[in-house]
Amino acid sequence: MRLLDTQYGIRRERDHLKNGNSTVTVDNMRNIIIKGKEFKGTEDLWKRLTRKNVNYDSIDKNDLQRYKTILEMTKAHLKVTDPEETFRLLAEQSSRTL
Repeated sequence: MRLLDTQYGIRRERDHLKNGNSTVTVDNMRNIIIKGKEFKGTEDLWKRLTRKNVNYDSIDKNDLQRYKTILEMTKAHLKVTDPEETFRLLAEQSSRTL
């Protein structure tokens, strides 16, 4: 059983941490910085960003909101994270509806 969230969570690409289409940096206080925005690196937020199975009842509601914001910022909740691929898929979809 996999314990890490490889679908929506933070992953390693070469020498960088990534979430969705964005680079993630971590400061010396374990805070998470994405696109210049800093998120307090609480235990609950780290659990949500790294673990596959989390008991949501035990996660702080503010951390759930921060997690949602991170997913929306990084587009990690979308299947495609490559901007060029997203554009191609949108173009194909729009041509099918014409």
